[in-house]
Amino acid sequence: MLRLPAIAIFLTLLILVSCEDEQSVSAALGEVPDTVSENFRQVTVSSTGRMEIEAGRVESYGKKDVTVFLEALLREFDSTGEKTLEGSAERIEITGDRDGFAEGGIRIHDYSGDSSLEAEYLNWDNRERLLTGEGKVRIESGDGLTITGDGFVADMARETYRFTEGVEGTLELNDDD
Repeated sequence: MLRLPAIAIFLTLLILVSCEDEQSVSAALGEVPDTVSENFRQVTVSSTGRMEIEAGRVESYGKKDVTVFLEALLREFDSTGEKTLEGSAERIEITGDRDGFAEGGIRIHDYSGDSSLEAEYLNWDNRERLLTGEGKVRIESGDGLTITGDGFVADMARETYRFTEGVEGTLELNDDD
């Protein structure tokens, strides 16, 4: 199954370091950004591996304590250089208290767990450690399980997830006999 912490890592790492029209971000927040970075790229290396974060544009809004990543991409590699996680979204907005949301073409693939998640909108509540989705969320695992549903809620502290408003899915079994 999908490593639930992988989703939290994707959103949280963007904190540390999608709009069709760049001016619409400023207009939506009602503020001119303090800092704008184009073609942003950050690589963090440690004894456990490497993390790469890229974004077409990053805007920082000091008064509202908000950072916006547009066309964001995250890649995680283990200490041998093997890719373990990859995630992307059109827009990610993070506040200073580490709450945030991602929207537009969200895709997260956990290579070590052979699973993936797709969504159009995810919200992160850092204090509660809850990730929630609006609209359809699709989870696929390498063992043939595909689940699509509404009302996605992932409790990262307990490493569980559920769908509260309906779910459908398929299970493909390989007969090796």
